[in-house]
Amino acid sequence: EKQKDLISVQNEQLEQQKPKVQFAEQVAVSKDSITVNEMAKLLHKNGINIGRNRLFDWLRNKKLVMRVSDNRKWSNIPTQTAVNQGLLTIVEKTYTDGWGESRISTTTVVTPKGQGYILNKFLQGALI
Repeated sequence: EKQKDLISVQNEQLEQQKPKVQFAEQVAVSKDSITVNEMAKLLHKNGINIGRNRLFDWLRNKKLVMRVSDNRKWSNIPTQTAVNQGLLTIVEKTYTDGWGESRISTTTVVTPKGQGYILNKFLQGALI
């Protein structure tokens, strides 16, 4: 009787964890880097109450990104540690501004390894 009760409780726990496990499996097989905004949306969609700004705050607190100013515009760029660990990287794009000058835009992206790292931290309760 006790064994049946234990199995029933374990089955309930497995059912509750199923969405998070499926999410973790998706992240594990991902081959694409995603923006921090997209990472926040994935986390939020899977029950972790966070948005882009709070995720950037968390990344800054963990010393994975740093905030720098460039011509009165603030950017969150990966620290060398985060890049060396393969968690984050920068994507650079060129564009032409309104005055016809060529500019470079940078975007911090989360690598597949970084997606797994962030997911595991949040699933372990590493909230802000």
